[in-house]
Amino acid sequence: GAAITAAVMSGALDFGQTNVVALAGAHERGLPVSLVCATNYYESKNATTGIVSVLVDSPVRNAKDLEGKTIAVSGLREVAGLAVLNWMDTNGADSTKAKFVEIPFATMPEAVRQKRVDAAAFNLAFVPTLGQPGDAFRVVGDAFDSVASRWAVSSWCAANDWAAKHPDDVKHYIDIMKTASIWANKHK
Repeated sequence: GAAITAAVMSGALDFGQTNVVALAGAHERGLPVSLVCATNYYESKNATTGIVSVLVDSPVRNAKDLEGKTIAVSGLREVAGLAVLNWMDTNGADSTKAKFVEIPFATMPEAVRQKRVDAAAFNLAFVPTLGQPGDAFRVVGDAFDSVASRWAVSSWCAANDWAAKHPDDVKHYIDIMKTASIWANKHK
């Protein structure tokens, strides 16, 4: 998120998809970047990412059990990592007692299988059978629920000066993203 936000502000990209933490951090520092349109909505009833999981035979059953354990997240100070910290802290655990490591979503399942980490905040795109009968993994909780039951995880952004000079492009881009989102939601 932070790298994409920086690329947008430098002019290397006209638009970039970033997470809300990186965009909020840029806004907090007064950097000239704006949200163009939200994307990647999280809905508790259809959770697809931030799903804290362990091996089926793991003794970990809840957030408190993760104290002293190593947890894989896709980014240490990004949305997924911060959501797991918040989930632990709001569910009776002390997140400072866990060790967090940054691992790409695609390699998390193997890291858990090989017991290089005790748990991971999975993305269903890389573990589509998560929690189903016969699956190697068990869900402990949905970290993103600790933020809200429905929220925008990421957004498209543009540099303020570029957006001001290209209002028609910004509007066209929003229209394209809206059309694509409607199609995608009808064709899951």
